[in-house]
Amino acid sequence: MSSLSLLSATLGWAYFTLWSLSFWPQTLLLLRRRNLAGLSPDFVLLNTLGFACYSAATLALWASSAVRQAYRERHGEWPGTHANDPQIAMNHRRRSTRGFAVTNVVLDLGGGLLSLAQLAVDARIAGNWKGVLGDPGKIGLSLLTLLFDAIIMWQHHVAFGAAIVPAEGALNYARGEAPQEERAEDEERPLLGSRA
Repeated sequence: MSSLSLLSATLGWAYFTLWSLSFWPQTLLLLRRRNLAGLSPDFVLLNTLGFACYSAATLALWASSAVRQAYRERHGEWPGTHANDPQIAMNHRRRSTRGFAVTNVVLDLGGGLLSLAQLAVDARIAGNWKGVLGDPGKIGLSLLTLLFDAIIMWQHHVAFGAAIVPAEGALNYARGEAPQEERAEDEERPLLGSRA
């Protein structure tokens, strides 16, 4: 195995791991808070549907030599393996990211960047960029995902943060927790430094 092939395989496993881990922060936050305030049901549905479609396509590429051959004929290389607007709108409407585990976005962002890096390494191995530019669906989805992640990160770390949403009352807090605005929960801590 060449060093570029090893790098491609490593990038593939790394983004697979990050994307797999990205589902856990929201699950753990929901279990801790015991309510769904701040999480868009449309986001959950569309994200699940997107990953189901992606999984079906990946499974077809893995399981069927005919599908792999058709991919190669269309894109000039063997395939590698890999809309969340409702959550952004909900955060904007609420002026808060409270209840949404931003850590999953950090992991998703890392996975997206590693996926694009793998695509570039695979193009280098193939000796042409047709695999990158010739698949507008994959590159478009990657760029759209990175844009979504960037908007959520901006909403959380710059625009709104995990601000208390007065209209939601007790839903701002985990069950049994006293309403203390100054309390610093995991979802409120910025990644870099502290919020003044």
